[in-house]
Amino acid sequence: MGTPNKILSKELQVSENEVKLEKFKTELKKKQFIEEIKNGLGAEIKLNPRTIRIIKKPWSVKLKNFLGKIFTKF
Repeated sequence: MGTPNKILSKELQVSENEVKLEKFKTELKKKQFIEEIKNGLGAEIKLNPRTIRIIKKPWSVKLKNFLGKIFTKF
């Protein structure tokens, strides 16, 4: 039977290895998730990942929202 210090150090090493394993698993799952998202995107987004295209609302939607704001205030 080992001394208590050796047993404690062994348990400490085991727990540290478990923490490293969990961190590794988390990083792997993150990378897999990001790859799934990238694979699900269209070709245009893959080619131009940093371009932003603003989608403007039609005037009818703007008018509807404006009237809704007016009538909900009273």
